[in-house]
Amino acid sequence: MISDKICQDVEEGLLKAETRRKRRPGVRVWQQGKKKSRSKVDPFSMLVFFYLIFSVSCLLWFGWKYYTLKREVARLSEIIVTLFEEKATEPTINLPEQKEPANNSLSNGAATAAPLPAKPTLYTIKEGDSWWKISENFYGVGNYYIKLPSYNKINNQRLYKGLVVEIPPKEVLDALQ
Repeated sequence: MISDKICQDVEEGLLKAETRRKRRPGVRVWQQGKKKSRSKVDPFSMLVFFYLIFSVSCLLWFGWKYYTLKREVARLSEIIVTLFEEKATEPTINLPEQKEPANNSLSNGAATAAPLPAKPTLYTIKEGDSWWKISENFYGVGNYYIKLPSYNKINNQRLYKGLVVEIPPKEVLDALQ
């Protein structure tokens, strides 16, 4: 009897609590009973995991590249050594020296062979140089400022300090069109 009364009171209390819980708005389902299982993956751990995977894959890739590069360099160095050894064992051919033609004078004293033009002079550009100034310095007139870049095969007309250009004899520039 006493136990029936206690059981009945407990059942009524549970029923009242359940109805109160259902009437409250905004109560989440996971708060009413069992909690839904959530993923327990830490985002920082995932970041560390992917960093480790990335590091190992990069290490493997670059290691493979380094290993193959070393083998390629060794192979190329063997080829170069072989070529130098072949070049050293080749017999040298001594060509006879060519003599310059002698200037034969005619009865009037004119030379029959034209003198060979001089070799071009190498000139290193300094700060403030222009094609006109270079032309004036070497030829006395600045009129060759258009032919000098074309002789040197420079499309860009600008000069910069340290550029090395060839300054040919005046006759070679006169022959250019």
